[in-house]
Amino acid sequence: MKENLALLIALTCLVFSSLSLLSITALYGLFLSACRKLFGVARTEKTAPPTLPTVSVLVPAYNEESGIVQKIGDLLKLEYPPQLLEIVVADDGSSDRTATLARELAASAPNRNLKVVSSAHGGPAAALKQATLLTSSDYVVWTDADATVGLDSVRRGLEYFSDNGVGAIFGRTRSGTSGFGPSNRRRELNARNVIRGLESDLGSTYYTNGNFFMFRGKDKAIVDGTAINYDSQMAVNIALQGTRVVFAPDIEIVHPDPEGFLVYLRRRRRILVGVLQSSRSSCGLLLRKNRKLIETVIVMRSFLLYPVLPLVAWAGLISAIAAIILVAGSVFALAALGVGLALIVLALELESWRVTDIPFWIVREGIALLSMVVAYLDYAKVISGQYTYVGGRDQA
Repeated sequence: MKENLALLIALTCLVFSSLSLLSITALYGLFLSACRKLFGVARTEKTAPPTLPTVSVLVPAYNEESGIVQKIGDLLKLEYPPQLLEIVVADDGSSDRTATLARELAASAPNRNLKVVSSAHGGPAAALKQATLLTSSDYVVWTDADATVGLDSVRRGLEYFSDNGVGAIFGRTRSGTSGFGPSNRRRELNARNVIRGLESDLGSTYYTNGNFFMFRGKDKAIVDGTAINYDSQMAVNIALQGTRVVFAPDIEIVHPDPEGFLVYLRRRRRILVGVLQSSRSSCGLLLRKNRKLIETVIVMRSFLLYPVLPLVAWAGLISAIAAIILVAGSVFALAALGVGLALIVLALELESWRVTDIPFWIVREGIALLSMVVAYLDYAKVISGQYTYVGGRDQA
């Protein structure tokens, strides 16, 4: 009896933990694919605007002197009429020469609409809000200082807004090649991009990025200057206005990989705290009238289940191991372990990981779990008003 009970616990926990821990993204993607076939696609009509509108491109920058000149130089090369394009460096109280270098560039190009808006150091969201409210353009683009934007990105982005139901779009991030775990980072980004595309096809997506985030200028008043994940929070605010947030796969942005494992963990921790922060406002999306069931699933997965599932999965895996120990040496225990390992390999395959990546994955996710626990503690500070994200990049 004891052996059968332990076997049941072991199998259940191994199945659940293997599938939820390693293939949350893969299974969710399969679910979205099935819904896409059943319910069709929320098509986004793309046509070039008959008259080109004015566009403001904003770059939040904190101590970016090593790359701000290159960033501005790339933006000045954008394939868009200079008289319709405004470039704004939202300087977040940098203590280095970021603002000085940007102003020198502006002085050297008097025929270009290049500005620097400086504010006290309060985080990228606060700097972006101040700079965004000062713009008067028809459309606004946010792009990170360390992201490389395609020259035709603005023109491509405007095509999506020919659909009046689209309130914001964001581009597809491609991994750099010099940082921590570049090959695994590419797989992670590819999986996210597939999910973002499927969610867009079914309605709206909220797991956005700040590498290239574009929205209508009339919505600048709803920018949240206190948000940790300012782009995702803006996506929620725009969706609450009744329009969609759409993934634009044809706008490719190159973003460098985290420079080391500690930076990776810090970024992951910060993103999770931001998700927890945005989960409160996302509840408004669940209360909207006439919402579709799939929209409810997307919101819940993006904000409510995302921070919880990894913890539950690890608990299930640990419980499974404990159950197997109770009946160590029995055929049933070995069979349960074999089923669990097979599911892990299947999950890795679904997410395009190689079996040889398992040791790396275990170490990364184990330490990331500790970072996640710290993120929950950080969120407690967010609720009490004692936490403010004022960093630039997620440096170790």
